[in-house]
Amino acid sequence: MNDELRDPPPGTALVERKAELNLSEDKGYIVPTTAEEAFRMATAVVNGRLAPDSYNNDPNKVVLGIMAALEAGLPPLYGLRQIAIINGRPTIWGDAAQALIQKSGQLSNQIVEWQEVDGFDFTGKPVNEWPDAYGVTVSLWRKGQADPYVGTYTVGDAKRAKLWMNPKKVPWIEHPRRMLLVRARAFPQRDGFADALAGLAIREEVEDHYDATAVTADVTFLDDKPAVEAPPLPGEAA
Repeated sequence: MNDELRDPPPGTALVERKAELNLSEDKGYIVPTTAEEAFRMATAVVNGRLAPDSYNNDPNKVVLGIMAALEAGLPPLYGLRQIAIINGRPTIWGDAAQALIQKSGQLSNQIVEWQEVDGFDFTGKPVNEWPDAYGVTVSLWRKGQADPYVGTYTVGDAKRAKLWMNPKKVPWIEHPRRMLLVRARAFPQRDGFADALAGLAIREEVEDHYDATAVTADVTFLDDKPAVEAPPLPGEAA
C-alpha cells in the first residue's frame, strides 16, 4: 500500500494537530504556518467581506497583507485593518506605526509641541484663515541616543503639497490638526525607527501623494469651505 494512504499510528495526527494549535494559542490568535493556511485564511476574509477596500477582494492581495502583518509583528486580522496596499506598496496607518514603535521597547520619550503664532487668535477662526506658520513639531527619542528624531509640519507645508482645503482630500478637510500631527510624526518614525516599521511606509503620506482612492468631499456645509476648487493633483488634467 502507498505510504501516503496508510493510516498514521494511533494518536499521531491528533498530536501533530494539537502542536499546531498550541503555537496559535500561545499568541492568543490564529497564525497561519504555511502558504496554504494563509490562502485559506485570506479566502475566508474575502468571503466574509472583511477585506479592506485596498485589497479589492483579491485573496492573493490579502495573503500578501497577512504576510506583511506577520513580518511587522501584528496579528493577521488586526494587521489587515492597519495595512493597506497603495500603488502596489504595503503601507501602515500612522497610529499603528506608533504602536509598533512603542511595542519595540526602543522609544524612551516623545514630545508634541504645537507652534502657536503670536498675535493670532484661533478661537472661532475658520481653517482657511490659519497662518502658514501654524503647525506641530514631534520629537521621538530612541533608547541609548541623546538626541531626538524630529519632524515638523505646518499649514504652509500642507499648502505647498496641495493638501490644505483640498476638497479631494477628505481627512484634511475634516481633521486638519490630526493630519498635521500624523505628517509631522511620520518623519521621526521613519528616520529613527525604520527597523520597528519592518519597511512599511506611512499610509497617510503615501495616500497624500498617490491618492489612489480619492473621493471629493462635500464641504458645502462648512463655514470655512474652500473658496475655489483645489488645483489639479500631479498627473491630473487641468
